[in-house]
Amino acid sequence: MDAKDVLTIKTADKFEENWNVFSKKVKELIQSGKEKYIIQKDKGAAFQTEAIDIIIDLNPDYPVAVMLKYIIRFFNKRNSEDLLKIAHYAQIAWTEQMYREEWEKV
Repeated sequence: MDAKDVLTIKTADKFEENWNVFSKKVKELIQSGKEKYIIQKDKGAAFQTEAIDIIIDLNPDYPVAVMLKYIIRFFNKRNSEDLLKIAHYAQIAWTEQMYREEWEKV
C-alpha cells in the first residue's frame, strides 16, 4: 500500500472497497485457524467441535475477554492482524448473543 492509498483509505467512497478487503482478511484468518482448533478431526463426523465452542459453553463472555487482550496488544505492538482477531471474536460474541436472545424467546 503506498502513501496515496493511506490518504484515501478513510474517504466514504472507499468504504465498500475497504470493507470487502477487511472482511476477506477476517475470513482468511478464520479459515486458517479452523483446522488448528478442531477437537474432533473425523471428517465423517456429523459435526466438528472447536475448542472455542467448549470454552464459550463454560464462559459465554470469553470472546469479549479475548477481544480486550487483542485490543491491549494492538496498542502495544500496532499489529494489523490483531484488529482482524478483534473482529473475529466480535463476530463470535455477536453470534453467541443472537443465539441467547433467540433461546430466551422460546
